[in-house]
Amino acid sequence: CIRDRDNIALKAQLGRGAAEGKRDWEDVEEMMRVVRVVDWEYLYWRLEQLEPQEQAAKALERLEELRAQLGL
Repeated sequence: CIRDRDNIALKAQLGRGAAEGKRDWEDVEEMMRVVRVVDWEYLYWRLEQLEPQEQAAKALERLEELRAQLGL
């Protein structure tokens, strides 16, 4: 079983969209809406460990936007 925080991190890092037949960011947003309580410290740490760093930075930026948008 993959924990919510790891699934969010994976999908945020991959960030695949319609061109790849995926909807990673839509999935991330829905998981954040449903779960509501996310271990943000772990999630940031996990994403900061990923390569390439520019992709991780973009994912973190987008997660911050979603977090603010959802009031989390």
